[in-house]
Amino acid sequence: MPLTVKQQAFVAEYLVDLNATQAAMRAGYSRRTAAEQGARLTKHPQVAAAIAKALEQRADKAAIDANWVLKKAVELHEAALADKSFAAAKGALELVGKHVDIQAFRERVAHGFDLSGLTPEELATLERILSRAA
Repeated sequence: MPLTVKQQAFVAEYLVDLNATQAAMRAGYSRRTAAEQGARLTKHPQVAAAIAKALEQRADKAAIDANWVLKKAVELHEAALADKSFAAAKGALELVGKHVDIQAFRERVAHGFDLSGLTPEELATLERILSRAA
């Protein structure tokens, strides 16, 4: 069954800030029940599928994938270390660690990681970061 006009509006509005309550209000649902409606809509199978498809299309268009996230996390870590912002460096390092599945990190991300897109310099930086974490 296709989405209603209001459900389509919700999907479009949800993509703005990923806030279901705000998206429901902007899509025309009652302000009083927006939180409940937003939660219900994100669990609705067709709406959830439309959101997932739209997010995937947006990520594809922006060329954001796991390798991009890893490269940015490494860049953030290096910049934070240079600025002596150790809390930020630690946060970026934790993100890298989660993605490369270091045993020291309790949360695990179960997926294969293709590092073939990284340059030799990026791989060396990643290797340095990971050796510090071990």
